[in-house]
This record gives sequence, structure tokens and C-alpha cells, in this order.
Amino acid sequence: MFRTLLIPFCFFILSTSSFSQEFQGIIEQYKDSSTYKIVIKTQNYNGTEDIVLDNLTIKFKEGETKVYYIRYGDMLISSVTIPYSVLERFVEFEKQVNALACEKDGCTVSILFNDGITKKVIPIDLLNEELVSSLMI
Repeated sequence: MFRTLLIPFCFFILSTSSFSQEFQGIIEQYKDSSTYKIVIKTQNYNGTEDIVLDNLTIKFKEGETKVYYIRYGDMLISSVTIPYSVLERFVEFEKQVNALACEKDGCTVSILFNDGITKKVIPIDLLNEELVSSLMI
């Protein structure tokens, strides 16, 4: 499902959808920031707690983006440094995840966005898990 990190940002292939005017993204607030740290996790609820499947940490400082990835269970750990900000891509990804939000009860898969101040959990349908998790590839 998630084999390697950042084979060139496959989440670009996610189709653009129309987004609700009510959507309040947490990543966009860092658009003009010279430094930020954002964590994106995929989670699976086991009936008692959310089990983290993947952890993607994005840090921007001094003109470059550092991306760290951990795939729990497989113990896959990767990192890459990009010599510019890729924040716009993550803003778009957050909007696309929100557009795929599961509207029925019983969805166990979710994406957590955490900037250290705000946490936002978006439940996704199991059928969309592969599409959404392409961010982690």
C-alpha cells in the first residue's frame, strides 16, 4: 500500500474537486510563513483507539522543506530535503482530503492534520484510503 516515500509526490494526481465554503484548512495559514511544522497521519480506529499507520512530518525553515516519513508496522523510515517550500501542494491536499470526507457512520480510517496548535481529523471511506494515502508514496 505505502511502499516508498515521495515517488514524485503522487498526490498531484488527485483530481480537483469543488470544496465547501465552510471548509477551514489549518495548513493554509502558513502560506506566508518563513517557518512551519505540520504533521499528517493516517489512522485506523480499532474500536478502542486510533492506530497510526503513517506519519508524514513537513518542516520549512531557511528556504527549504524537510519531509520525514514513517510507516509503522513496516518500520519504513525516509526523509528528503527540498530546496523550496511545497506548502501549496499540502494546502491543496488538505482540501482534497476534506472533499473525500466520509459522511456515513462507521468509517474507521482517518487523516489527522496537526500543526502543533490545531488538530483536525477527517474520516475517509475505506474505498478512498488508497487514493488519499498516495500522499505517503
